[in-house]
Amino acid sequence: MKKLGADEFAEERRRADALSHPTRIMILKALNENPVGFADLKKQLGIESSGHLQHHISKLNSLVKTDEYGKYTLPDEGKDAINSVETVEKVTESGAKHKQKAVRAKTSNVLKIVFLALATLLVASCLFAVFEYNTVSVLRNEW
Repeated sequence: MKKLGADEFAEERRRADALSHPTRIMILKALNENPVGFADLKKQLGIESSGHLQHHISKLNSLVKTDEYGKYTLPDEGKDAINSVETVEKVTESGAKHKQKAVRAKTSNVLKIVFLALATLLVASCLFAVFEYNTVSVLRNEW
């Protein structure tokens, strides 16, 4: 694994910070579809405060650029970042689905055991009732 110099480390920290907020990820995803102007981006994301949006765009630094029409767009570095985020989301989602399947399987096994236990108790209860009925019948006949 390559050692990072101080400048490279600082750049990696900036990138990590840029991707550390869900609003910034939403911005990257919106821009991944097509270039968008500030007002349209604000409306598309449902952000009410211009300052709030500007803050997040400034945190995205080199991951977002403006084109000749003043619209925000993703340079290659931004596209790489959103691809990385989407890969992590897919892996996380896949892991969550796998975990859900395991939980469902375990729950299914527990339910089967509970069902068998209840069925066994029901049969035992019925047998006990029959035994008691026969005992009471014998006692009645002896009177």
